[in-house]
Amino acid sequence: KDVVIVHVLKRVIKMRIIKEINTYLYNKNTNTKIMHISDIHYSGLKDSSRLEKLYNIIKNYKTNYICITGDLIDSNNVVESDINSKYLIEWIKKLSKLSVILISLGNHDIFLRNRHKLIKYYNKDFWNRIRSINNVYVLDNEAYSDKNIYVYGFTLSYEYYYKYKKESVKLLLDEINKNRVNEINENKLKICMMHSPLRLSEKSVKEKFNCYDLILTGHMHNGVVPPIIDEIFDNDIGIISPGKKLFPKMARGIIIDNNILSISAGMIKFHVTVTPLIRWANIIYPIPINIINVTNKKCDTKKSYRYVKQNY
Repeated sequence: KDVVIVHVLKRVIKMRIIKEINTYLYNKNTNTKIMHISDIHYSGLKDSSRLEKLYNIIKNYKTNYICITGDLIDSNNVVESDINSKYLIEWIKKLSKLSVILISLGNHDIFLRNRHKLIKYYNKDFWNRIRSINNVYVLDNEAYSDKNIYVYGFTLSYEYYYKYKKESVKLLLDEINKNRVNEINENKLKICMMHSPLRLSEKSVKEKFNCYDLILTGHMHNGVVPPIIDEIFDNDIGIISPGKKLFPKMARGIIIDNNILSISAGMIKFHVTVTPLIRWANIIYPIPINIINVTNKKCDTKKSYRYVKQNY
């Protein structure tokens, strides 16, 4: 019986389901295709197989841009090791041959674990090595612009995530003003990449982002809502947030309002700090690939999804 169980588990791991979410957006100035992924949570060479599988999925899509909205790494402890950082850098180099790579920073990208405590930390050497890769742009409160798009990468601070052990609306508004996030005047598709969408339902915050056509986020891990339930209850409410709040809003989905908010479900739901027994639950969740199709031909703003089986 043990042999049969192990065999079945191996088959399940080799065969992964992709949830491909397509969003269609009209913009008179732009005709382009964007892939949005988030929360890769690279935690060392033990993740190399997972990243190779992800690369093999991504390369099947022909997109102009790949946007990674934070938590590329699980913590800066990982990239303190030359072996671990070298592998991830080489992986990003491979991605950069497929399309332009735009990376914004999440809360895991800006801390170091010291036993049971978190410390504010930014590995400048590692991120500079990522920045040096051709076709890759790390947007740390910085903008990228070309003939098609304007993208601002908004880094929410360590204090925003951890100062009051909650994401404060006041702090968020202060950081928007400080970094002049909404002071743009561009006649092209305008995108904001930021890690957490948690407070974007607040009216005072929402108004600040009305100048953008598209907001790309992650962080919420789909509220760990499992497949089927995710489709039956097609809304933005999750089961639990990263801050361990029950039934959080703005946890999942594509939200169409004055602009489009894309909340990536995250490449994994449970990362390395969770007990191994719970981490096994990652295999039941499909790999989410968000594709934003922008066209200069008039169309209704809409979204759709499909499941695709892929064997490795």
